[in-house]
Amino acid sequence: MEYCNYCNSNCPSQVDKNGNPLIAHVCKEYYNYAIDTFGIDPATLTSEHTYLTDAGHGWLSVTLRELKILGIENDISDYSYQSGGEVYLEHDFDAPLFENAMLEKLNQKLNIVHEDCGQYCVVRGYSRYGKNPIVQA
Repeated sequence: MEYCNYCNSNCPSQVDKNGNPLIAHVCKEYYNYAIDTFGIDPATLTSEHTYLTDAGHGWLSVTLRELKILGIENDISDYSYQSGGEVYLEHDFDAPLFENAMLEKLNQKLNIVHEDCGQYCVVRGYSRYGKNPIVQA
């Protein structure tokens, strides 16, 4: 048993038939919520994400689907951008929010791949993220 930030209690880790952890800890309550709500296994979320930077700022590339699965889609500021199903989280507030949600809810640390866009990143030309994005996950 370990403390879970999702259900605010101690709950067992998901284990395989031999008792080995599938991932370090996935709250059963959150796991069931994700399966029932989104029809997907939250353990399938990837920890590898691209961090894009230009001369003045940086963004973490994630999907709208991931934000919804983590339950933080309404917590993202309009300093982030979106294009299609991709969301580019600004590095000061929104990227750490995503990183913390991955760690707290799925016990996954992000594996970040850096991409330098030079002086101007194409992300700046995308639509600002809104509280009710037009795109569906």
